[in-house]
Formats: sequence, C-alpha cells, structure tokens
Amino acid sequence: MPMDRGARRLVALVGSVGAVLLGFYCFLGYRSYLWSPLWVIHPTTADLPDPPIASLTPSQERGRRAYLEMRCVLCHGPQGRGGVSNANADPGGMIPALRGVASAYTPDDLKYRIRNGSHPVPLDDKKPDPPIAMPGWERLLSDQKLDDIISYLGTLPKEHVVQRP
Repeated sequence: MPMDRGARRLVALVGSVGAVLLGFYCFLGYRSYLWSPLWVIHPTTADLPDPPIASLTPSQERGRRAYLEMRCVLCHGPQGRGGVSNANADPGGMIPALRGVASAYTPDDLKYRIRNGSHPVPLDDKKPDPPIAMPGWERLLSDQKLDDIISYLGTLPKEHVVQRP
C-alpha cells in the first residue's frame, strides 16, 4: 500500500532529525576523546631509568616512579621544572612548575589538587580558555601512591630553572 505525501514527509523528517542527533552525539564523543587527558594519558609499564637524584627514601623513590608512570612529567616537566606552554594560562602562559610546591602547600592541599584536578585561570577573559587543565586522579591513585608522590615533590628544589621562550 503506497504512503501518502504527508506520511513520506514525516518519515523523511524523523529520519533527518535522527541522523542529525546521531551525528551530533558522535561529534561530542569524539571531541571529549580528543580533549580529555584521562583518555590520552595512561600509566606506563616501561622500565624506568635509575633516578638522577641520590639518597631518596623508599617513599620518595616510589613517588618519583609514580610521577613518571602517571606521566606527570609530560606537563610538569622532568623533576617538576615546568616549561610546558599553556596559552592564556596564569602564571605566564605556562603549566606551573612543581619545584617548591611542597613548601607552598600543605600535604592535604596537594592531595586535594591531585585528586580533583585543577583548571588554570585565564590571563585574558577575552581570549579562549587555556587548552590544558590538570585532570583529577582520584580513581587512579591510591592513598599510598598519593602520599609517595607528595613525598617526592618535597625533594624537588625550590628554584624554577625553565624560563618561557
């Protein structure tokens, strides 16, 4: 039995709206995959080099290894030196260095920031938000590993050696 003209239009409209919605949700999923550091950054199982810093306690050594395994080094730099550009982010368009952070924050403050992540403050509200934000690591770090990382951060010297190019 042939459909009348109104029924065909309705079927075409419903099909078009469905296709647009499907495409939109696929786009959102793809965009979240591209921009979410938790999708991109995974712990590594590769053998890690021996530490360049001598005389770390066992907790500090485990924290150093966790810093490398969790790939904190990608954004905060080797030994917390910083130096990674983050356009329109305070301070100075860079991801902050971690040198001296243990003396600037309490261990509980550091735990909160690592567990919940951090979003940089834009330098200029008229420009786009900074593209890189620190994800929350609550689901991936045990309390022991978190304590070890904070212990390692306490070994980093206070001076910031990387300057913005």
